[in-house]
Amino acid sequence: MNADKNIFLGIGTGRNGSTSLATLINRQLDTFCSHEHYPKLTWSIDANLLSRHIFRLKRLQLSYNHVGDFAHWWLPYLNILISEFPKIKILILKRNCKETTESFMSIHDKNKGGDNANHWIDHDGDFYAKSTWDPCYPKLNTCESLEDALIKYWENYYEEANFFFNKYPKNCLLVQTEQISKEVTQKEIFNFLGYKKPTIYKSLHLNRGHILDSDPIFR
Repeated sequence: MNADKNIFLGIGTGRNGSTSLATLINRQLDTFCSHEHYPKLTWSIDANLLSRHIFRLKRLQLSYNHVGDFAHWWLPYLNILISEFPKIKILILKRNCKETTESFMSIHDKNKGGDNANHWIDHDGDFYAKSTWDPCYPKLNTCESLEDALIKYWENYYEEANFFFNKYPKNCLLVQTEQISKEVTQKEIFNFLGYKKPTIYKSLHLNRGHILDSDPIFR
């Protein structure tokens, strides 16, 4: 067996079912699948942080046949990772722009009881609240509002993800968030990841964490 055969990553903007899908995969036998595993990766390439993740993934391969992680921050690092793991599998989770934007707004817009964070522009903390997550997102300083920045973030993210998909089609699978609770979609995902006899969860309940989201609830 090639050492990189069963390495996989899940990417997407966030607020798109990544927690639920990572949990579903982690329930499978001989699997270690994390979600946004520490340390947080910065959007600007940080080779030292990435090396820590690569070391962790390789160490986990000694104990598990299927090893992966889900996080939005993997996108800028994919070209490096595919050089390190040529057979790596990438699940591209995609929720439509309107629902993604509304979901982010529900947790960040202060007018809706959010935390008043805006990860997508550089700021001094005077108007928007500073957050440890700020370095983990791209900066779109020309946007005039949080909503504008979120829409632009969604557009830019999937433009780059589609470019990677077209460049490495054998390494990638596009998954619509609204479909992940369906048996046929789960079978497609597990077949792509190399599972022979996966456990399918027909009544999968998508994540309903402490952060409220729109209906249906995804994270």
